[in-house]
Amino acid sequence: MATPISSFRNKVIPHVPGCPWPKIDEVVVDALRKFCEDTYLIERGIESEDIDYTTIDATDNDAITINLASHYTGYDPIVPVEFQIDGAPYHLQELYLYNDNSNLDSITLPGIKFFNFPTTASMKIFPFTGQGANFDIYLKLALKPSLAVTTVDDLFFNNWADAIEFLAAGILQGIPERPWYNPDRAALNLGLYQIKKGDAKLLKNMGFAKGSQAIKGGYF
Repeated sequence: MATPISSFRNKVIPHVPGCPWPKIDEVVVDALRKFCEDTYLIERGIESEDIDYTTIDATDNDAITINLASHYTGYDPIVPVEFQIDGAPYHLQELYLYNDNSNLDSITLPGIKFFNFPTTASMKIFPFTGQGANFDIYLKLALKPSLAVTTVDDLFFNNWADAIEFLAAGILQGIPERPWYNPDRAALNLGLYQIKKGDAKLLKNMGFAKGSQAIKGGYF
């Protein structure tokens, strides 16, 4: 089930009298994205058989490119939180290269691969030098709602509406030269958000992330 972004509006309005509703909705989306960046509360696990990747590109650092858009909609990737090749765990480090680097092996250590997001709908992982054509991949990503969303998972409203309220209110109250500008209340609300963020991270570490198990098919 999904909750409209506008459902958060009534919780934020009392903090910022006179603020236009479209501005509140815009900042609610910003708050939802920030909350996910802070907590990694939404995860998506993709097993090898579900991964649509191109062949290893020898002209682009022996990279594979994964089509993320075929696995979820309405979310942008934040970071990979788990990656395996043939059951062996690998650490992924973010690296952007704008040309094929023949000396990449000199900075590649055992158990490490590099990644980047060319777009919000694709992910590049490299190098796969000498990997061969037959290998299994497991990938888990932390996600955040995209900027264009109009609804979000009910999890946010049912469990963390207060966190989104405090963060959105704090952001709005911190905008100078607006009728609702109130730096003292902004500091208070941002402090309350920090408490809620800590609660969410604790639950996440206890295994309560949305979609934290390996998933075949396509649900969060």
